[in-house]
Amino acid sequence: KLSHDARSARTAFQHAVELAANPRDKRTALLELVGAARSAGDHATVDHAYGELIALAPKEGQLWLDRGDAQLAANHPARALDSFTAAEPLLAIDPERRLVAMTSRGVALERLGRVDEALAQWDATLDRTPRSSYQVRDIVSRIVGAERARQQVPAAVARLEKRWKEAQRGYYEWDTLGDLLVETHDDERALAAFCFLDDTATTALY
Repeated sequence: KLSHDARSARTAFQHAVELAANPRDKRTALLELVGAARSAGDHATVDHAYGELIALAPKEGQLWLDRGDAQLAANHPARALDSFTAAEPLLAIDPERRLVAMTSRGVALERLGRVDEALAQWDATLDRTPRSSYQVRDIVSRIVGAERARQQVPAAVARLEKRWKEAQRGYYEWDTLGDLLVETHDDERALAAFCFLDDTATTALY
């Protein structure tokens, strides 16, 4: 059961939404309602509030992105997939958040059991992600995790080796491949990767 305080806060903000005199006040009340309902674990109210927020600003990509996150948290990956798909083109002028939407779309696909589609989505996202972006590691970890979950770590190695041409690999790429090769018991290739890793680290010092 919801605590008395959580129920009271949710109810208060629901009334504020109903009494809002203009779209700006309604938006403020809806955002407060989202927070109160989330704290109370009331996923249905969170989703409904996002629906009303989107009705006020249907082209605001961040709202679609946030709604998708909330739908994933509520274990509704199909709905989340629709929200992330809607968010992506609306975030065209915000490349970083657009990449988040693309990555999250892969997460929703994976949660739906559509792993091959999720991997393809993450590949497409990596194609658009600057090599220096922090998001690269997140996406790569998701690719590895998905392949590991279906006991196909060698497939993750092959996918990453194809993406990371040997002459272009840096410390992170060699380190990641070395760890995965150890996991697959390919000790000879793992040793070679770590040798390249040492060379890369040494070169970086000079």
